[in-house]
Amino acid sequence: MRSILHPGVWPSLGSIRDTSLPLLLGGYLLVLVINGCTLGSQGTMRQHEPGLADDGRAGTTTRHQAGEGMTLGRLDNASCDRSQPANAIACYQRALVATYQQSTKGWLLLHLGWAYYELGQYAAAIASYEQALAMARQAYDQTLEGASLQRLGLAYMGLGQSTTAIASFEQSLVIWRGRHDRAQERVALTHLGHVYAALGQYATAMASFEQAVAIARQAHDRAGEGWPLLQLGRVYAALGQDDQARVSLEQAVAVMREVRDGRGEVRSLIALGWAYHGLRQDDRAIASLEQALTMQREIGDRRGVGHTLHALGQVYDVLGQDDQARGLYEQALVAMREVGDREGEGRVFAALMAVWHAQHQPRLAIFYGKQAINVFQELRGQLRPLPDALQESFLTDKKPVYRALAEVLLAEGRLLEAQQVLDLLKAEEYGEFVRGEAGPATTLQGRAALTPEEAVWAQRYAAIADRVAALGAERGTLRAAPERTAAEDARLAQLEADLMAANWAFQRVLADLQMELGRAQLAQEKLFQLRETQGLMADLRDLGPGTVAVYTLVGTETSRVLLITPDVQLVREVPLPAADLRRKVLAFREVLAAVRQRPAPPDPRPLAHELYALLVGPIAAALRAVRARTLLWSLDGVLRYLPLAALYDGEHYLVERYALVVFTPASQPRWKDVPQPRRQALGLGVSKAHAPFPALPGVVRELQGIIRDPAQGATAGVLPGTIKLDEGIVKLTGER
Repeated sequence: MRSILHPGVWPSLGSIRDTSLPLLLGGYLLVLVINGCTLGSQGTMRQHEPGLADDGRAGTTTRHQAGEGMTLGRLDNASCDRSQPANAIACYQRALVATYQQSTKGWLLLHLGWAYYELGQYAAAIASYEQALAMARQAYDQTLEGASLQRLGLAYMGLGQSTTAIASFEQSLVIWRGRHDRAQERVALTHLGHVYAALGQYATAMASFEQAVAIARQAHDRAGEGWPLLQLGRVYAALGQDDQARVSLEQAVAVMREVRDGRGEVRSLIALGWAYHGLRQDDRAIASLEQALTMQREIGDRRGVGHTLHALGQVYDVLGQDDQARGLYEQALVAMREVGDREGEGRVFAALMAVWHAQHQPRLAIFYGKQAINVFQELRGQLRPLPDALQESFLTDKKPVYRALAEVLLAEGRLLEAQQVLDLLKAEEYGEFVRGEAGPATTLQGRAALTPEEAVWAQRYAAIADRVAALGAERGTLRAAPERTAAEDARLAQLEADLMAANWAFQRVLADLQMELGRAQLAQEKLFQLRETQGLMADLRDLGPGTVAVYTLVGTETSRVLLITPDVQLVREVPLPAADLRRKVLAFREVLAAVRQRPAPPDPRPLAHELYALLVGPIAAALRAVRARTLLWSLDGVLRYLPLAALYDGEHYLVERYALVVFTPASQPRWKDVPQPRRQALGLGVSKAHAPFPALPGVVRELQGIIRDPAQGATAGVLPGTIKLDEGIVKLTGER
């Protein structure tokens, strides 16, 4: 269970704001002076809005023609401090009211959009950028138009709307090429490459980055060459071409050092470290990451420190140096909490679960695994307003953590706790096609249940961690201020001392946790497990004799079948890799489909018997012993697509021996609810062809098999109700 969550070589679309990508205003900087207060200037741009150009510089000295020294009238105490985007919003809004010149309004709207963007308010940023774009096109201002399109692309990336982002970047690319602006063409190509890379379209991304590098080299623009080289190296690494990645990234490091781009050098060193790691040159990987770590500590980049400590820990983890890895993870945990990086904290919790599991300390592994799951659940709840694609992207690379924790719990005999962790995933999966269930909402509200002892330690951890976070937030605010008073300098010095003491206390809590949870299992923890199991057994007892529950867990190398009866529980292993199980299930479905479609169909029973032996065979004797009559199935992974009724024991199909019920986690609390005696169903279906879609004659048959509607000649359906097809739907709704 090593390296459950790899830091990755490419950031997702949703994490674009943390990637040091170019944000275009390029060389077209607008300088606005209101009541003697500068809203933006070349000298302050890098300090307050890093990454305006793709190399981290403020850009060239060219300015927009409406530009420098423009006085917009008197605004009392106007101040657009770009280090405080929330305050800058009000400032830009006041400036917009004070000016009537359209081109100036356009640039102000661009700045206003930037402030919203920095706060993660992408929809508001897009609204501002769209207004700026409209004004640019009305005034035939191609510079503002290209800048607005570039910014729109970034905001759409923030929302995970990659197609729209690509369209915006490509439009800006046309403008820059039409104006023969090679520098901004390079910037647009770098942006496009990033979107394509985040989508996994690495060949297209590589072409964009290679063009960007070529443009920079033709212009002898060393600073402009560095970032595309870095991104190109990341693409090679994502493709597993670590040697090509190494070459590109070593060049990026050299360029960044030459132009004294510290941030770019740090990013390049981290990526280079992972390339060395991929080449099994771990000494060089560690050296590269440690160089990056030293630079991050020198500039006070605590967030970067946390992530680099995590990366170093993973290298040592893979090398089997568990103590070294654990120490780095614990330092990373402090740094993540200090800067409020909850996702990073969750990833480090997951890493600690893996390292403690490797050291045969299951109780510590379980504690940290539950902490990771609960952080991810908290973040999933916060993501609910965002598009489904972003929510799915967030969960995708976290799923191995849920499954790894379930594996540890199962190995310790903590069966129901394992099932509860898996239910947090399963409800989401079932919610994709069981629309009436409350699965996804319930899932996002759910948490991994803690034993009483785990709850005490979670509270101790949270108390000191919250203290570290509060001190870190205050320190971060003071350090970010462009100027500080003597009193603020004194407060900052005090905060540094307080943080040092709090970090020591944090490490002390982790050490105490190791000592306590490293001991043998406590009686109260066993009582907690017994109480949870007895609750489910009581539910089964209330459902009547012969009712049992069967849970499945599909693991990477081994799957498990868990049988719970009113009196006993047992778990059996299925020694079959998930990939092989997937192939068998899909092959079985194809054979069953052929039975209906071919004149001389294949016999499905051999595969049906093989799957029966894998999934039911290990618990068959127990089912006979308890005289099971109804099997309640909770299916995992590819088993959700398995037609259980068609499994064959050599003499009978499973449905001939047992009543079969597939339940979802959301429906489990309603097991004992009395069914409503009268249900009415409404079935809507489109069966006729509508270009470019072909006819679907099977729709009629499917609806008639579910709904009993004599008016439609459907008398065999399960539920009484009404069927509306094709034109009937239009008549029902009054709309097309």
